Amino acid sequence: LFLEGHEPEKDGAWLVKNSWGGGLSTGTNFGSWGIDENGDGIGDGYFWLSYWDKSIGSIETFDYRVEDLITNRMEYDIRQYDFMTTTEPIKYNSEKAANVFTAEMTTNVREIGVQNNNDATTISYEIYLLNEDAANPTDGVLLASGSEYFKYAGYHRIKTNKVCIIPEGLKYSVVVTQMREGKPYVSVFYDFNEQSVIDKEAAGMTGIRKYSNAVVNRGESYILDEGKWMDWVDYIPTFKRAYASVYTRTKEEWLAVDNFSIKAYADYISKELVAEATKIGSGEPASTVGVSDEDAAKKDALVPLALVHNEISNNTTAAKASSVEKGYISADDYDYIVKTLIDPDRATGLKVVVSSKEIADSDLEQQELDKFIEAADYKIARYADISLLVVALDTGEYLGSLHRTDDPIDLAIAIPSDVIALDAPVYVLRLHNGVVERLATTVRDGLAYFASDLSERTLCGAQGSFLRQFPLLIENRRDVCYIYMYISTGILCLLSKQTRRNIMQRRLYVWENQSTNLEA
Repeated sequence: LFLEGHEPEKDGAWLVKNSWGGGLSTGTNFGSWGIDENGDGIGDGYFWLSYWDKSIGSIETFDYRVEDLITNRMEYDIRQYDFMTTTEPIKYNSEKAANVFTAEMTTNVREIGVQNNNDATTISYEIYLLNEDAANPTDGVLLASGSEYFKYAGYHRIKTNKVCIIPEGLKYSVVVTQMREGKPYVSVFYDFNEQSVIDKEAAGMTGIRKYSNAVVNRGESYILDEGKWMDWVDYIPTFKRAYASVYTRTKEEWLAVDNFSIKAYADYISKELVAEATKIGSGEPASTVGVSDEDAAKKDALVPLALVHNEISNNTTAAKASSVEKGYISADDYDYIVKTLIDPDRATGLKVVVSSKEIADSDLEQQELDKFIEAADYKIARYADISLLVVALDTGEYLGSLHRTDDPIDLAIAIPSDVIALDAPVYVLRLHNGVVERLATTVRDGLAYFASDLSERTLCGAQGSFLRQFPLLIENRRDVCYIYMYISTGILCLLSKQTRRNIMQRRLYVWENQSTNLEA
């Protein structure tokens, strides 16, 4: 079966079926090929490959798993970046690797995929729904985590242990830790690039037939090294130096380094999670209070809503829900949303509304008002309410309120024209744990801008209706005035839902005349 002079050193071989076929098959590469087992003069499409053959060195094709689709859409989503063909990864001593993806539609991440370099490896994963301005792939809310041991190296798919619904347009991350014998490592995919071919041919080498080209964009992959997250784009030069220091015949500029082989498998879902926000100055009449960046505000508000929805979808009770424990929502509102979503007669998505509007001073509680009056030296003018309201998509029914966001939402309030004419500074006061503090405020084009995570009571102020309520107190103090903005935290849990909607968390803008020395 083997040519003379080319016999293997020992007996033993695989019987291999050629995918081109044999026998009476037709086509350019078909026909009488392979071993003629039955003696009819026509090859049957099989051949023997010795156990000692050294020619099989790289992968020709992959056989992918075929699975049934879970939804009726007849499609599902695979997020991935590792498109460069390489034979195998190399082990690199570092702590974690991560890929960041964006949901093009509302999806449920049900599986992750990882290719690891070493046998006997435990792969752990974490899925985070990221904040709008996430600084690293763990800057958000943790939706799911898990781990699995694999005896052999290779590509592995791991089912998530929870529902992980990602709203359309939001970013999420898959963070992976690979552990072998108690030590973490990262699997790095690399090959040699076109420059390596040019240099080797210039040096007289021949027979080089291929090279690889890696495309890695900023914001796609991250590595945790010595406790610090870095964008993989910025870290690749470090990896190249380390590689070249070990394999000294290789130049750093010869290496093509790909993204990490970390994938997310998701199903598109119909129960959408959406957000609304009113931009400052929009509408008829123009709003005097609102967000400064509508798209960013909606994404910031969607993160806690998605956390609540995921925990409800995973049958988590209010007593065990991290969204309740961490103050994103009250237990009462959480339970009310649970009843709405599990009602067999309803199938609805959820919407969070960043509601902003002016309110009357009578809507404020006197006890809290007194604290700010004292800090603001009795000069209060305008009030506003900013709320994160959760409503049912199908009916618009108010279901509850969210009480915090991880990323601050950028807000703005219009400064009254008579205050603008005085060209005086404006700033924000916040009440936290009984202490009034000043927040960073920027004044531009007649608006006062500030940021808040909506987690505490804050008040904001400029000149307005205060004269009607405290005419005697302001009579000799016309050099200072304030506007209060009132935003709910849901602390007043005994009130009705409608009342709680009108008393969300508080923001305070304070205008101080430059001729005074007032300090809050």
